[in-house]
Amino acid sequence: MNKQKVWFWIVSGVVLLIIGLLVGWSGISGRLPWQSGGLYEDPQGRFTMEVGPSWERVETGGSFAQFKIRNPAMNMYLLVLEAGTVEDAFSEAFNVLGFDAGLLSGGRFANFDDWLAYTKVDAAEIDHGLVGQIVEETPLS
Repeated sequence: MNKQKVWFWIVSGVVLLIIGLLVGWSGISGRLPWQSGGLYEDPQGRFTMEVGPSWERVETGGSFAQFKIRNPAMNMYLLVLEAGTVEDAFSEAFNVLGFDAGLLSGGRFANFDDWLAYTKVDAAEIDHGLVGQIVEETPLS
């Protein structure tokens, strides 16, 4: 094997090693393009959720977190509730957020693995939805 081929393979190996180290460091530090979303951590430590980069955090000063996206205009609220049924949880969520749940009608359910989706419609025919998981209460020791 001549010297040029040896140097080519050595330089190629060093370049690949440097690229691998940069990609590995970027992945560990969360700087890769598909890692650009943020991780929301519930202040009480009940759950965490990855939030995409297009969602903007809205300060609420309340017992819930709010994010919004501009196009299409949408708000997302994150909260943990104690309720006996899904309907109760839906009503309680609207009470916490300051909406009048009495203005809503109908109701549809859908299951996605261990997630439950529930929607109602208001007088302006805007859908309002609740997506959540029902978690059994565990006493704290």
